[in-house]
Amino acid sequence: ECMKGADFVQENVLENPELKQNVIAEIDAALPADRVIASSTSAIIPSELQAKCKHPERVVVGHPFNPPHLIPLVEVVGGGKTDPAAVGWSMAFYDSVGKKAIKLNKEIQGHYVNRVQEAMWREVIHCVAEGIVSVEDADIGVAYGPGLRWAIMGPSLTFHLGGGPGG
Repeated sequence: ECMKGADFVQENVLENPELKQNVIAEIDAALPADRVIASSTSAIIPSELQAKCKHPERVVVGHPFNPPHLIPLVEVVGGGKTDPAAVGWSMAFYDSVGKKAIKLNKEIQGHYVNRVQEAMWREVIHCVAEGIVSVEDADIGVAYGPGLRWAIMGPSLTFHLGGGPGG
């Protein structure tokens, strides 16, 4: 009943593959076949989420970042059975509501941005464990340095500009 007339449903239950599969299958059964279903999962690939759906072609991952009311980024990726039109529609939808959607061209465990964050976090942990920096200073170093710069340019443009003519 709560989905009646919905053009789009974003699933946001706990990060539990079986729970997400079951909830998405219930949503799939309740919506008209031409409506997109997105999952907020931060790690589960969409092909796994589609497993119990009658219409898996409309299931995508729409991974927002916390706190979602402040952070505009949403990663969008389809699964093995997702219709590319569902990915395109989702990208346009998120952008239309003030988000900044990026498209992942293939499924990957943990998606893209979480993997980049985790790589940096592993280095932070290493530097703290080696006594190079405290946890507090590690956070300050990222938040007041690259965090601010990357918010404007991203890491690739930052390194390109630092490389002189031609990058």
